[in-house]
Amino acid sequence: MNKIKAFVFIIILTLSLLLFTNNCSYSDIPKKGSIVIYGDTRTNHTIHRKIVSQIEKIEPKAVFNTGDLVADGNNPNYWDIFNSITSNLRANYPYYPAIGNHERDSDLFYQNFSNIPFAGDHKAWYEVKIDSISFIILDSNRDLSTSSEQYQWFVKALSSSNDSSFIVVIFHHPIFDVGAHSPDEKGIGNFLLPVFKTYRVSAVFNGHDHNYQRFYYNGTYHIITGGGGAPLYGKSRTSPYNQKFIKDYNFCTLNIINGKLEIEAFNDILARLDLIDIDPR
Repeated sequence: MNKIKAFVFIIILTLSLLLFTNNCSYSDIPKKGSIVIYGDTRTNHTIHRKIVSQIEKIEPKAVFNTGDLVADGNNPNYWDIFNSITSNLRANYPYYPAIGNHERDSDLFYQNFSNIPFAGDHKAWYEVKIDSISFIILDSNRDLSTSSEQYQWFVKALSSSNDSSFIVVIFHHPIFDVGAHSPDEKGIGNFLLPVFKTYRVSAVFNGHDHNYQRFYYNGTYHIITGGGGAPLYGKSRTSPYNQKFIKDYNFCTLNIINGKLEIEAFNDILARLDLIDIDPR
């Protein structure tokens, strides 16, 4: 009887190991040289340090922050803490911020990122091209109606990116949201969604809600990655466009694999939360 029990135990153990191996393949580990997007790093500095440490292990090609880097952009002490956490990362890899509401359009934000090619004084919109991806960063705190300076600049940037295989747009306030904040809090959806469709934008990344969310609308993925250290928010509503909601700290990686844009989301202990592939435009 003991031999039978031992045999059954070995069979169960073997099957368990096989299942574990299948669920934890190398594809679950962030790829070296990925482009990273994360945000809402604000107040939990322990979590922010942990996520930055995980990002540094990736040796990223570039890092983007979706905004709300600090709790109050007018407070120099908060910037001192942010800089102490990110100084090594920013010294070794390109770091591109979107401006959030908590930055309060402060001079300190622009002073901390004087190397960024902003459109002008207190005009926190700009464009970065990496490989075959055009990244366009907007300021969702500012006017984005069709007659605004920022909107006109945005359309020109989209037009000049037509030769890019992928277009990724980054701004702080999401258009779609099932978390703590109201959807399209800034009322910019009517202006931006049509041009996303016209120019076949591959993905939009936002913050503001402190969690991970994925939506799909009119050919464009909308991803909220706001889990960089601010207090986590739960789910408050439903949306027909929502495909995933995870209340967890997180960051995203982007890679071009076999001609497609692969987007993965990981939490602070590198458990993979999501994976999607996007065809070229």
